[in-house]
Amino acid sequence: MKLWRMVIFASLKGIDQANHWRYILLGLTLIIIWTLMVIIVFFVIVKVKEGRKINKIYTDYNPILERLIDETRTKQHDFKNHIQAIYSIAEMDKHTKIIKYIDDIILTSTKKNENFLNTNNGIISSLLFSKSCEMNSMGIEFEFKYDMPLPVYPLKDNEMVKVLCNLVDHARDATLFAENSNKKISITMKKKDHNKMIMITNTGIPISQEIISNILKKGYSTRSKNSGYKLYNVNKIIKKYGGKIEIVNSINMITVIVMLP
Repeated sequence: MKLWRMVIFASLKGIDQANHWRYILLGLTLIIIWTLMVIIVFFVIVKVKEGRKINKIYTDYNPILERLIDETRTKQHDFKNHIQAIYSIAEMDKHTKIIKYIDDIILTSTKKNENFLNTNNGIISSLLFSKSCEMNSMGIEFEFKYDMPLPVYPLKDNEMVKVLCNLVDHARDATLFAENSNKKISITMKKKDHNKMIMITNTGIPISQEIISNILKKGYSTRSKNSGYKLYNVNKIIKKYGGKIEIVNSINMITVIVMLP
């Protein structure tokens, strides 16, 4: 009898141990499944938020792009009709100086708006057109140049908006701070070797090497306390993609160069 009891007890103990390990494995499986579900939900939420940001950008800048297109079409339609009539009269009378003058007017008056439209990127076109209007209202000449076709940058739309806005606003502040009578900002987007570049040049006071070494740090500014975040914000985005920022001094000009792979 004792022997049978020992056998039965050992069997039950073995069953309990087996069930114990099953429960542990089941618990671990449930924990892993729950963790995966949390991770998936997190990424879905991030994706949705990212989509909302991009939709907001399109909503904000589409009216500006439509305004640019309408303004360009209206100017071209009315202006070219009037100029063509004058051009024909001048051509018949062989007034070469008048013809050349009208050629220059047509070129300069229509080229600027068309330049913004030809990027094939609605966000960049509308944003920089808006910035151009803002700078002109402050008495700052604004120039936009780019390679055709426009380089494809690795940045998301909302990141590109942040980068361009901060670069232009930083250049604006530096231009106004210098109190130079000839105020100008020029932005160039081009490809060089394997890099995509955004170069922004503004008139202003040349900056020291000490300032260049610190200007990308958070909150660093030689002016007001709240102005030291623009290039820091740009650098934070650019570094995510393995890019870098260089600052170059020249006579009465400062150039910020953003390079992306």
